[in-house]
Amino acid sequence: MEVEKLASKEEGGPGKKRKTIDADGRGSDDLQVDATSGVAAGPVDTMNSEIDTKPQQRYGHGCEGTLCDVCFMDEGEDGDTFFVKCRGCLLVVHSDCYFADGDMPIDDKGLFDCDACRALKEGYGGKVKKNSNYFTPSPEPLSKYIEAKSDGRNYPTPTDKNVALDIFCQLCARRDVSGGMKATDAGKWVHLACMMTCREAYIDFKGRVVLPSKMYRRAKQELDEFHRKTGMKPACQACCRNSAVLLRCAEEKCHAHLHPLCAEIANRERVVTAVDNGEIIQYRCAKHSDGGLHAHSCVICGLGNKWEDMLGCVGCGRWYHLFCLKPQLEGVPDGDWFCSDCHEIGMLGAGK
Repeated sequence: MEVEKLASKEEGGPGKKRKTIDADGRGSDDLQVDATSGVAAGPVDTMNSEIDTKPQQRYGHGCEGTLCDVCFMDEGEDGDTFFVKCRGCLLVVHSDCYFADGDMPIDDKGLFDCDACRALKEGYGGKVKKNSNYFTPSPEPLSKYIEAKSDGRNYPTPTDKNVALDIFCQLCARRDVSGGMKATDAGKWVHLACMMTCREAYIDFKGRVVLPSKMYRRAKQELDEFHRKTGMKPACQACCRNSAVLLRCAEEKCHAHLHPLCAEIANRERVVTAVDNGEIIQYRCAKHSDGGLHAHSCVICGLGNKWEDMLGCVGCGRWYHLFCLKPQLEGVPDGDWFCSDCHEIGMLGAGK
């Protein structure tokens, strides 16, 4: 069973540093992460926290446009850890973002086998615990009409009943390679990028992610309380699904919800929030994301996010998301563009 490899991260759009702000509104270009775990959420077992086996050279995996699949930052000019790449699924990460225990099985070309690819290769993903009441069920394929689209790198849906090899994130219910998939102590899987949003999660001494049952209970209680107060059943603003763990917009009183990885893919603004055991990441919705808003809103969905994918009609001056149009446009067309309402005006103009 091989990982689906429809598109490489290196074939994506232009690279950039991910904008992050503190809870008090101060901006920063990066998130302060734990030097041992590479993640910002939850306590990490630090009995042997000294790591002196960091790669000390560039391996050529950080070409222009490439971002780390865990922290979504570029390789950086002066960083002390460089990009390494999984041989199988093409996961590209800073070494410190993925390896938490100092054991970095990286070859001289900067290649390694990630947890998920190793499990697929060996045909064994670990023993699954039986407290299934707290597990996210296996997800259906994502709709092609959502905003938070996959980049094409996804772990396969298993054809047998080996649930330990059903590789999808417990927090966002996505099979994306992007996010950095790690095994949990319960025989399940989670994105490290999603783990950064969970105050209860941590990495144990075996390098596995621990998602305590109280985390699932808290998430369910928050959604139940939201439904009781508003009468609304929340769904992710960027993928339209209501499964897994949904985060509420960091803006006070806002009713929007997002999955962690969906928020990253849709370029929502991060908010770093201090908690008792470190820091976690929260997100603002499309309406409240500073820099994620366009001067105009899409006529179809009403949002001003994803401005780089917006197209203005020359005839009426209204704006549209490329992915909201039916049929969708793959890119911004050359020359003047007219919406369907103004198409006749456009044709007359072109005939003059």
